[in-house]
Amino acid sequence: MVYEKIYLIGNGRTADNCLRVLHQYRRDVVSLITEKENSSFSQKFCDRNGIAFLCIEKCELKNFLLSITGQTLIVSAHNSYLFPREVIEKQNLKIMNLHIAPLPFYRGMNAPTWEIFEQQQYAGATWHEVTAGIDAGGIICQRKFRIEEHDTAMKVLLKSFELGVKLLEENVEMILTGQYKTYTPTEKTRLYLKKDMPNGGYMDLDWDLDKKYAFLRAMDYSGTNIMPFPKIKRGEKEWEIWRYKMTVENRKEGEDSIEETDRMVKFYTGGRLPDLLAARSSGEIELSCKK
Repeated sequence: MVYEKIYLIGNGRTADNCLRVLHQYRRDVVSLITEKENSSFSQKFCDRNGIAFLCIEKCELKNFLLSITGQTLIVSAHNSYLFPREVIEKQNLKIMNLHIAPLPFYRGMNAPTWEIFEQQQYAGATWHEVTAGIDAGGIICQRKFRIEEHDTAMKVLLKSFELGVKLLEENVEMILTGQYKTYTPTEKTRLYLKKDMPNGGYMDLDWDLDKKYAFLRAMDYSGTNIMPFPKIKRGEKEWEIWRYKMTVENRKEGEDSIEETDRMVKFYTGGRLPDLLAARSSGEIELSCKK
């Protein structure tokens, strides 16, 4: 199949990098952005690279997509727009999307958070066809990578985006000609919504230290607004965790205990797991391992 038109819908560095890949093979690719606050930067990028550019309000995008004639490929990368069923089912449109997780697992939003919180060994990226079910279309290509011990949600997010661009580079000719086969997993998996947070955003004091550390990393998007700051509650007191770090301490074996000051809560374990120092408001969290 030869597509008459190709559109890239998305914003940010990942969308720009995908646009570069597509532009190497199809000089007529069009960048389509729906978020006005990002349009200035995106337009400059397109102008520098000789790429056609359109900025369309989300409320107008459906009508625009339905008006497209001819066989058209729509590539969605770092895109928050949910395609309506009428657009998805339009016969002349083929829509593919980059999802930052190894589908069918971790469908929906903030996959890195849940991969880390559930202490998975691997994260990944998937290019898939868009269907009426969210992140449920046929898988075009996919790859995983190992989640390192101290990876935060932001680090996994960026690694996933980088891998997604690499997958597009490796498979772009096959994608642009439609010469690929998809497979559709049959597993029934959870759909994660934007509002969902691990344990409602609160650290459970009964978790072991590995789980506590996983929770902190899962909520850590480097201070962006993707997730709120994690919290900890003990009795009537509540702490908002702004920072945390891993250190090493030499201490004697002892019983599990908790120490509390005005600004901090420190968790001790009698075993060999790390200890957790959680801080209030402007304070700090420290993870310390016994030698």
